[in-house]
Amino acid sequence: DDELIVELKRVTELLGHPPTHGEMKRLSKISPKTYHGHFGSWQNAKRYVGWVAPWEQFNPETILASDGAWLSGMVDGEGCFRIMRHKLQPIFLLSLRDDDTFSIDEIVRILYLSPNCIRFDDRACDRERGCKQAKPALRIQISAIPILAHHLNATLRRFPLRTRKKHQFVIFNNYIDLRWQHGKNGRYNFDQETKNLFYRYAAAIAELKRYRTDPYTVYAKHGLIDLHDQLETYGTRDYDECHKKYLDKTAPAKCKELPAPELLALTT
Repeated sequence: DDELIVELKRVTELLGHPPTHGEMKRLSKISPKTYHGHFGSWQNAKRYVGWVAPWEQFNPETILASDGAWLSGMVDGEGCFRIMRHKLQPIFLLSLRDDDTFSIDEIVRILYLSPNCIRFDDRACDRERGCKQAKPALRIQISAIPILAHHLNATLRRFPLRTRKKHQFVIFNNYIDLRWQHGKNGRYNFDQETKNLFYRYAAAIAELKRYRTDPYTVYAKHGLIDLHDQLETYGTRDYDECHKKYLDKTAPAKCKELPAPELLALTT
């Protein structure tokens, strides 16, 4: 390990900054893969020469209250949380018309994002398929788990969402936390039980997007009542009122006298 660190320090001094993966391959006979094998990851090796992850330089506590409230409102109105079932890839999207570049730039500034996350919105291509209402748009797209965990989610925990979208966020936030913990422990492959939980997260978020979907019904259907209970510490929620509304309007008559655990068993 000492020999590897000495070589890494040499390349760092040559460049004036910790080397990237490509720079190390070009300037050293020791491959970054060797460092990955010895230190667990290339990033872990670079910490020995002063490298700090970008997400560790961001602190949501420094965000001004006015900026945080504005950002939360933008996410409430225009944001979209997704977990793609095919590869269980998390994605956050926020699209705005392409002449509202100020708002896009403000989101990038507040969340300390890379300009690379700004993309042309493909929905604008609908105009070519005959949809006259589609307008040119820009979108912010974030799929990197460290950025989602430490920038977006940490900020939205400090400045909670207020619309129904908060239900999607609570599930999305738990998913990102689990993925982040797995990654920190060097676990990138998941057992079937964990995969099934992640698929339930993805299905629940997709259902919560549907018009007039009762959130409690979705939580119960997918066995995620524990996440519903987290809303007590995220924004405001009256559990008894929500539970009563569910029983009065959507549950079968035979369920109305059952306690919550038995009700959950009938709805899953």
